[in-house]
Amino acid sequence: MKIAQTYSHVNGEEYLIYHFRNLYDEIKKIINGIDIKIPQKIQNTEKEDFNYDYKELTNIFESKFAAKN
Repeated sequence: MKIAQTYSHVNGEEYLIYHFRNLYDEIKKIINGIDIKIPQKIQNTEKEDFNYDYKELTNIFESKFAAKN
């Protein structure tokens, strides 16, 4: 999975970068390691629109982060 954009609520991202750089790098590494093709399902076959199965995507995120503790 590629991080295309970020939103830093109350400068949370900057805080992580400044105080916990190793943790921030590990979070990015986990996110970049997720294969986004797994949780896709076709919404409309005529247009070939793709929607993500958000429950499955959430499960993947939880398992990847839980594995790293």
